[in-house]
Amino acid sequence: MRNLLLLILLFLFLWSPGFTQDPTLSSLKLLSWNIQDFGRSKDKKEIRQIAEFLRDYDLVAIQEVVATNTSGPKAVARLADELDRMGNDWDYRISDPTDSPPYKTERYAFLWKTDRVKPVGRAWLADSLPEAVFREPYMGRFSFDGRTFLIANFHARRGQISPRRKSPCWLP
Repeated sequence: MRNLLLLILLFLFLWSPGFTQDPTLSSLKLLSWNIQDFGRSKDKKEIRQIAEFLRDYDLVAIQEVVATNTSGPKAVARLADELDRMGNDWDYRISDPTDSPPYKTERYAFLWKTDRVKPVGRAWLADSLPEAVFREPYMGRFSFDGRTFLIANFHARRGQISPRRKSPCWLP
């Protein structure tokens, strides 16, 4: 499910009018990453390694930011600080905790290079899919190279749970 959603979003992004048809446009480097228990299990060395990997991207969507206390948001702030020290200015937004069963609640985060990507309005948790997903997607509008686009940051159900059989909103 998650991979299909990401492929659809990537397809729509890449084939949007203007994004691929104008050779003068620069490329946006986008990454989505589920950093398991981010804020609970990553030390300073791991934050540095994550930042080294992310530094070449322009916009990053992170899933599984710890929501039970402030350690998740603090880890995102430490990651943004580490990215800043690597030569670019980064900014970030963190979602409220998802409206999920307690053991599935998490936050999402967007991080971006401020000289390449600009947020457009506030990001929000999309609450229109309560029967289909445990965790609602975190939606964000951004502009890049004069164009605005929408990103869904989403952590799908686990594979052993079949949303097609459990949810009325899925088509057969």
